[in-house]
Amino acid sequence: PFSLTGQPNAMGGREMGYLSSGLPGYRDVRKKEDRSFMEEFWGIPHGSIRAEPGPTITDAVHLMLEGKIKFLWVVCTNPALTLPDLKSVWEAFEKVFLVVQDAYWTDTCSFANLVLPAAQMGEKEGVMTGSDRTVSYCEKFSEPLGEAKPDWLIFKELAERLGYGEFFSYTSSGEIFAELKKATEGRLCDISRFEREELPQRWGGRWLYPDLVFPTESGKARMHPTTYKHRDGDFILITGRTKNQWHTMTRTGKSPELLRGEEEPFLLMSREDRERFGIGENHCVKLVSSGGDTVLKVRFGEIKCGHLFAPFGYGLRYGAVINTLTENRTDPVSKQPELKFTHVKVEAVG
Repeated sequence: PFSLTGQPNAMGGREMGYLSSGLPGYRDVRKKEDRSFMEEFWGIPHGSIRAEPGPTITDAVHLMLEGKIKFLWVVCTNPALTLPDLKSVWEAFEKVFLVVQDAYWTDTCSFANLVLPAAQMGEKEGVMTGSDRTVSYCEKFSEPLGEAKPDWLIFKELAERLGYGEFFSYTSSGEIFAELKKATEGRLCDISRFEREELPQRWGGRWLYPDLVFPTESGKARMHPTTYKHRDGDFILITGRTKNQWHTMTRTGKSPELLRGEEEPFLLMSREDRERFGIGENHCVKLVSSGGDTVLKVRFGEIKCGHLFAPFGYGLRYGAVINTLTENRTDPVSKQPELKFTHVKVEAVG
């Protein structure tokens, strides 16, 4: 519930329970009381919800490679660029029947067996929650182009064709929001008091643990500091976003104004480290990790000595896809990939 999400409505997705272990209202499939509540809420037989979480996306990559997952449906995201160890991801995508549902043609669409056109913002209505817990209503002002449809309607029509239409009897996104309001009542993400016409509103704020007493045996917060060992001769590669190009450039990459100064991939290095290689601005270096290698032009700026930064959003058409260097290591609890800490060696080119 305190995650700092990196994109619009990722927080709202967590409230909906779209994590592999999640249920609406920050409920968890591993908790019997949560499963029982949602089974009764949805009017489905008790025992219908599995107690075991589904695989996370990084686990799913291994299962696809092993032939244990044969079908993958990707909705409004671009894992062909954002996941770690991308060479394994691309190989996995070639082994399954891949459906991609999106409003834009992404790098992931290039691997797809079927592409479902989805309506984009302005062509559909809905509610989203930002990282600051502000809940906003997104209005529709234009009809979708061609065969594009709102995501909820695509899910509903598929459910009907599979014979489960009675469980997806919604006629509007407003009905779905009304259901979510009931499912969150009394939970950390309680939005039951909100009405769409009154949005935006905020459910966040400093109302948890104001006395700094936490639900642990000692009443104190538990901290788990870790000391990282730095390998001699290696740099630490950090991946991230740029000011103008957010995520994988699906939309922002189409704007010449936003592309200005960020037309191609680059590597940021400290000025102190420049002396080690005797290179200048825009010279090329090769980055080498256990996952592979790539060549990037160098820029120098304010970054800690021994650290490097590269944007992850540049697609296959640019050649240098930085997440081919990152490794599929995940946190044992959150399952978050370690995208911000990759050991790499740097070699001057030319």
